[in-house]
Amino acid sequence: MPSCFDQFAAGGAGCERRRIARARAKMSSCRVSGCRFPRTHVTAGHQCGTCGAFGHGQIECGDATRTSELSRRGARERVSVACTVRSCDHRWTHTTEAHRCGRCGAFGGTCVHLTSSIACPTCRIVGLVDLEYTVFGTECVVCMEARPCVVIRECRHANVCVDCVRRLIIE
Repeated sequence: MPSCFDQFAAGGAGCERRRIARARAKMSSCRVSGCRFPRTHVTAGHQCGTCGAFGHGQIECGDATRTSELSRRGARERVSVACTVRSCDHRWTHTTEAHRCGRCGAFGGTCVHLTSSIACPTCRIVGLVDLEYTVFGTECVVCMEARPCVVIRECRHANVCVDCVRRLIIE
């Protein structure tokens, strides 16, 4: 078999294809029976279509032996390229392609409601805001009017109204 150097000198891409194949073979994948997208998440990131729990599928649902075996074998699995959605709490269980928004159900991290960032006027921590989720009964610290305010995810302050958030958004 020719070396990688010989293949490269001859204009071939055999080494690169072998490198990619080795990386794919090492990458953890979902071990749930019948999983349609096993390369986008690990077993712990698989959501059952019957009960909604994570770590098993419909075939294993209700079978304690199979569920515990999946749990035991997949306890330390990690995807090779983790989810890049900033607000994701379980980024090592799936890729960005498989990220599912818990609020709107969209896949791929393409939600628009969690993509705006502002610096909190109170504590100056930069955080994501959801313009659709507002809290009543508070006063905006920017315009000083009693309007519904949005929650800043990182610091949990709800002290800026939607109109002021739109002016403070960090692009």
